[in-house]
Amino acid sequence: TVDGMTKGHKALDVLLRLQRPNLTEQVRDSICRDKFQCLVAMQLYGEFKVGSPELEAAEDMLKCMPSSLAIAFLVSNQEGKERMKADNIQQSKRFFSCVVDSSCPFEHGKRRPKYSIELPGFPVLGNGK
Repeated sequence: TVDGMTKGHKALDVLLRLQRPNLTEQVRDSICRDKFQCLVAMQLYGEFKVGSPELEAAEDMLKCMPSSLAIAFLVSNQEGKERMKADNIQQSKRFFSCVVDSSCPFEHGKRRPKYSIELPGFPVLGNGK
């Protein structure tokens, strides 16, 4: 589970407490954040409605694991009527792969993506995209 994977951050913190007891909590947290990050692919996160149980569960996970969890997801919009430069194909939608974490600010009840990268076309879910 996601909770089990993010226990790596806590394990690193315990190890640092034992090996380097003179470090402050802020320094330990910074080292753990640099060494461990859990990226969860939640492909439909962008489709969750504000106030939905799915979005609230994702927010709860981000609150419980603020420094070690990030969520990757897909979004699309209707601004793709122009031709794509790379392959000269006209698309009706543009697709983006995005990442949010607990540091991302809220915008219209959802977190604004930290990173957003345009994909070259329709992402076929389940095939490693």
